[in-house]
Amino acid sequence: MLINEKGKIFGRINVIDFISLLVIVLLIAGGIYKFVLSDMKGVSSNPDLLQYTVSINDVRNYSVNALNIDDKLYDPKTDTYMGKIIGKEVRPFREYITKTDGNVALAEKPQRYEILLTIEVPGVESSNGYLAGGNRDINRLSTIQLASRMIAIQQAKVVDVKRVK
Repeated sequence: MLINEKGKIFGRINVIDFISLLVIVLLIAGGIYKFVLSDMKGVSSNPDLLQYTVSINDVRNYSVNALNIDDKLYDPKTDTYMGKIIGKEVRPFREYITKTDGNVALAEKPQRYEILLTIEVPGVESSNGYLAGGNRDINRLSTIQLASRMIAIQQAKVVDVKRVK
């Protein structure tokens, strides 16, 4: 007999205790599924090819020379592959300064540069944006960190993202 006259299952555990334990186990399993398993977004066997452009401001000549076409970039915190540089544009860095008469003007900062890097990476397009490598968000106007074998970039602003394939 499954439940005896005292309301115990197999004569050992109370029915109410069993139901409470079952609810707790189901809640834990649901939490694991929701927060762990559903967040495992990997690149599928047929990933998209994403192309994004980042702007790196106020850097010296060393940084300009350390970033080259075909360099591979990674996220320094998670070591996620962030793509390969396919284009590089260097401009003099300009910022607003206040003159002695109080006027504000846009002026070039000596020996400082702005670098625009175009990067290609396999990834996926989701409803919330783009994911490099299937798990690192790349959204327009967001700030990301990048690293190559020669340099670590603390602030790179994403100015454009698109799917090319």
